[in-house]
Amino acid sequence: MQYLFREGQRGLWLPAALLLLGGALTALAVQDARQTLAAHTTSRFDRHVERIGAEVQRRFNQPTFGLHGLAATYNSGAARDRASFRAWVNSRPGLPPAWTRIGPRSPLPAAQCSPC
Repeated sequence: MQYLFREGQRGLWLPAALLLLGGALTALAVQDARQTLAAHTTSRFDRHVERIGAEVQRRFNQPTFGLHGLAATYNSGAARDRASFRAWVNSRPGLPPAWTRIGPRSPLPAAQCSPC
């Protein structure tokens, strides 16, 4: 420590002070960047959680719209043939694409079923 403050020489006090000041400023900058990044990451995660939650809820509700419509059709006593079902499916713009390809199917004969 005595070589820092020798008489007659400049010593190393100025470089040491600048080193400490630079270290302190760097530590403050790193801490600020870390807090900013954490806040950004948290808000981004929350947005993704809300978006995915809404999408999952929407996808779970879509088939129930179809099931409620089918239940109403069968409870009303209306015609239940393939053409009326396809007309009902085509009249529903909010149904997922897979629903537009479904309809009443004929039962599969037992001879065509393979054992698991």
